[in-house]
Amino acid sequence: MSEMFRKWASIESFSHVMREINRRGSLEGSVFYQGKPKLHGTNAGFVVRNGVIVGAQKRSGMIDYPREDNVGFGAWVHSRLSQVYRDEFELNYTVFGEWCGPGVQKGVAVSMTKEKFFAAFAIALENSRSEETGVMWIFEPKIISEFVSRSANADSGIYVLPWVTPIYEMRPSSKASIDLFLERVNADVEQFEREDPWVKSTFGVSGIGEGLVYYAVHSTVPTFSTASRSLMFKAKGEKHRVTKSPRAATTEIDVQRRMDSKRLAETLCTDARLEQGAREVFADEYDPNKIGAFIAWVTDDVFKECAPEIAAAEVDTKVFQASLARRAAIWAKFAFERAGACA
Repeated sequence: MSEMFRKWASIESFSHVMREINRRGSLEGSVFYQGKPKLHGTNAGFVVRNGVIVGAQKRSGMIDYPREDNVGFGAWVHSRLSQVYRDEFELNYTVFGEWCGPGVQKGVAVSMTKEKFFAAFAIALENSRSEETGVMWIFEPKIISEFVSRSANADSGIYVLPWVTPIYEMRPSSKASIDLFLERVNADVEQFEREDPWVKSTFGVSGIGEGLVYYAVHSTVPTFSTASRSLMFKAKGEKHRVTKSPRAATTEIDVQRRMDSKRLAETLCTDARLEQGAREVFADEYDPNKIGAFIAWVTDDVFKECAPEIAAAEVDTKVFQASLARRAAIWAKFAFERAGACA
């Protein structure tokens, strides 16, 4: 089944997107952004071949059901969705979404729904002639709904995430435009963290949200291309940020020159990042034998996402890496204790 798997790459922060735009120096004009809810669940998807569902996947690969399950998603796809899902056009694609509900995560509105559900936010259409990679990326909710219309309803447990913000213009060459754009984004996220309006209107559950994902709905980059996908960014509420930043979206993370390695590790590696790593490495159950893999995941993730901040702090990278490893190991030890996995 591995040949069917198409990975959903991590969505970067706005500061990362701006660094890439500045590095390339090739994006002219304005980018128009619109936001969808960022749900606090687990990344999931199902693969369709010739119009029929042939497998379920998690972020790291296909789900080998029944040997593994990914918090019930594998069982849901195999026992329920595959019985009713049919695409009359017999196309090949992957539907990406978030698997949410009771027992998947905790502490947010979406974890308090009566049952688990799948919220689709993107489709990768295979064998497309839109670009060299042969993939057309679809983010428009109305089009996604057309693909899953035969089963996208409350009875099937499939929902399509809608646009929940206005369309905002951002000109990468204008600081004033960027500042105004970020002001709007941060106001949106602040409101979303107080209460997730989509979860409330859809399920009647009131509670905090994780944040928003902003998609480039129009720019000089082709909308359905992988290059357009690289312009999207996530903006999380304070409780879910993976770095200690005062704002959900910013052009850079505030670090001091020659910052102490321990302080830098605490700034760039919050509990939210560690929890994300735990979900990726430990999955459904903490395993002491995977602590090494967990530390490696945390270290790689911080160096991947925060290279400019690490360079700006002018720390010894080996010392900083050791500080990261220690922080991750201590956090994992307490996580084991909370889970009752060790004394």
